[in-house]
Amino acid sequence: TRISFDEFEIDYCPSSGPGMSRLGDNVGIAYMAAVNNYPKVFLKISQDDGSSFSDSIIVDPSAASDVRQDHPQTAITAGNWLHVVWEDQRGGYDIYYGGMNTSSNELTNIQVLNDDGSDASQKQPRIVDDGDFVYVIWADYRSDGHIYFRTNYDPTSGVDNDLLPSNFIVKGMYPNPFNKNLAIEFSLQQKSTITLTAFDILGRVVDLRELGIYSPGTHYISWNGKDHVAGVYFMQLTAGQETHVQKVIYLK
Repeated sequence: TRISFDEFEIDYCPSSGPGMSRLGDNVGIAYMAAVNNYPKVFLKISQDDGSSFSDSIIVDPSAASDVRQDHPQTAITAGNWLHVVWEDQRGGYDIYYGGMNTSSNELTNIQVLNDDGSDASQKQPRIVDDGDFVYVIWADYRSDGHIYFRTNYDPTSGVDNDLLPSNFIVKGMYPNPFNKNLAIEFSLQQKSTITLTAFDILGRVVDLRELGIYSPGTHYISWNGKDHVAGVYFMQLTAGQETHVQKVIYLK
């Protein structure tokens, strides 16, 4: 079965090959493909033991078009949860993680694993699992060159519970698809600065709104698509240091 797709160039160095994992009938494949000369990481998922695969899924469409992504690896754990790690250059060289159910078409809980607060390079992640938990290692140059390690305690929640959002919950973006106004409902446990960013299908910022400081509680905001073309958008809502991204479809 051919996995890659014609409009993107596949060009690997020897250490940057695709990653693959399998659990039961679920198969997850992550690979790098060049988009406008910038490498991006994509996913393909099979739920029938490789007989057929999903459409290609870009791991993080909110990343700017000139951000380079590489060295993807995958693991699948109980509950049909697909874990993905990759090398990401949006803030230097960092190790990013995301997770999704194999029946989904969107990676969630995207986060930086190394979280060292410096511009040091982190490269070439590897991820393995034992069916319930995942374990990640990578080369880390924050202090010379060392190997760093992280694991998770809840296979459906990401890597390390202490990285999970506790203050910020997005309850919904609806209707989806929408043809005029998109309603966004979210809740906060503490006062936070809110920013709403809209990305198009190519990862370009088409709207950026700094909405100010919101108090604890449930809030509703809206986004009007009248000044934009119909199509797929990725809405990124940020509260302080926590971010939620959701795919929406705008119909005219």
